[in-house]
Amino acid sequence: MLDEPRMTLPPAAHPDARLLVVDDEPANLHLLSRILTSAGYRSVETTADPRTVPARVAERATDLLLLDLHMPHLDGFGVLDQLAALPSSRMPPVLVLTGDATPEARRRAFQGGARDFITKPFEPDEALLRVGNVLDAHFLQRRLQAQNHLLEQQLQHADRLEVIGRLTSGITHDFNNLLTVARGNADMARQQLSRDTPAHDDLGQALHALDAASALARRLLGFSRINAVQPQRVELNAAVRDALQLSGRLIGQAIKVEAELWQRPLHVVADPRQIDQVVMNLAANARDAMPQGGTLRVSTSSREVPPGEDGGGFRIMPGRYAVMTIADTGEGIDPAARERIFDPFFTTKAEGKGTGLGLSIVYAIVKQASGYIWVESEPGRGTVFTLYLPATADAAGGTATG
Repeated sequence: MLDEPRMTLPPAAHPDARLLVVDDEPANLHLLSRILTSAGYRSVETTADPRTVPARVAERATDLLLLDLHMPHLDGFGVLDQLAALPSSRMPPVLVLTGDATPEARRRAFQGGARDFITKPFEPDEALLRVGNVLDAHFLQRRLQAQNHLLEQQLQHADRLEVIGRLTSGITHDFNNLLTVARGNADMARQQLSRDTPAHDDLGQALHALDAASALARRLLGFSRINAVQPQRVELNAAVRDALQLSGRLIGQAIKVEAELWQRPLHVVADPRQIDQVVMNLAANARDAMPQGGTLRVSTSSREVPPGEDGGGFRIMPGRYAVMTIADTGEGIDPAARERIFDPFFTTKAEGKGTGLGLSIVYAIVKQASGYIWVESEPGRGTVFTLYLPATADAAGGTATG
């Protein structure tokens, strides 16, 4: 029997990790369970029957399997062979427990998927160190896999934007030519008619529709020319003030606008026309979410992002950022729509009430500026858009001002 552990042990590296200990010797199971729980691990299961292991791992998520190699009925090598048949998402890292430290045993165990060895007899401190090391690698791998998945999604989204941009550029060019001919002829025909004739009013309505079509074409061109910008050093607070002034008529009198801007300058590198476009598109989105009126809050701030911080489900590169939030008290967005809110041509508005381009344009502009944007919203509880734009060296400190 192995010695009882000392009561003073290094703390658990990952207290919430789910551990399964497999050993045919009850005294070893008791010892390992006591070591792990005394260190702070809260979920430690044990079994003396290795035949139950594959089914238990398949049914319940396991973060680490501590597996004895030499057992009756089914040895550790056989357990590893059976675990190899499980989906990779279910296969836990394996830490082998053995008194057989021969090169051949190690080779077979590593080939079977083992990550490390605890050689019997062992010191509790060493066992906990090896457990912590394997868990560190396991959870790091899981985080990297999740980040890679998110990066792949963002890359696919960017690819869709580029393809649609090329398509809309060609279509809009031809569309504008047709609009020019149609509007010119309609305008000349209207000038030749008396104002009191029905045809004069009909042509006026046609010209109004053509103007709306021309505005849509300009938005499409703006989307397709995201890459044709002229970035320069822009003071974000001043750009936001100017954009809010331009958005006044767009927002309407039923919506109260509150601005809380950082007291010190916030400089970013961007095309100032696109800052206008971002603010106006988000303001228009907020207006549509508040048909009965409400409050639109716009704020800016400066923030230093430390390494390893997440925002909106993705990792933010560390550094200094100018932060802008645009929040409304509107209807909110359901989770299914929130997942697609930045997709081109996706809209929850009635037919003829929206093109589905506004938010995808905002997304493309922010990404082109090496920034980040995400949305937080729940039905009936409003919506908050948060934008992080890389700040230049002098964008730091200060307080907000209305």
